[in-house]
Amino acid sequence: MRQNSQFIENFTLGLRFQPAEPPSRTLTIVRYNGPHGETSRDEDGHYSKPHIHRLTAEHIARGSVQPRPEEREITERYGTLEQAISVFCEDVNLQNYGDYFPHLQQGRLFDGHR
Repeated sequence: MRQNSQFIENFTLGLRFQPAEPPSRTLTIVRYNGPHGETSRDEDGHYSKPHIHRLTAEHIARGSVQPRPEEREITERYGTLEQAISVFCEDVNLQNYGDYFPHLQQGRLFDGHR
């Protein structure tokens, strides 16, 4: 996880895997990014929007260790690092993340009411 101190919307958090046996190249499985502040690099404008990069099984089989640039999803599911952490934890099914990020746990308006 990292966040630009001057441009706080520019952040990334991800999931990396380090195999125990050689060749032990670290795989970046997924990265959740905030806007980078750029607009002109790609037609979809993903640099100026929150987006997710995923490493596919096909690319791992070909030797890739990072998500391919074209394997991205522009999303409106988060806009801040804190929101991205919640979405990330839910997406990767991280158990008990509220123990480590209690400020991200927000009760639902009608919990306990039917």
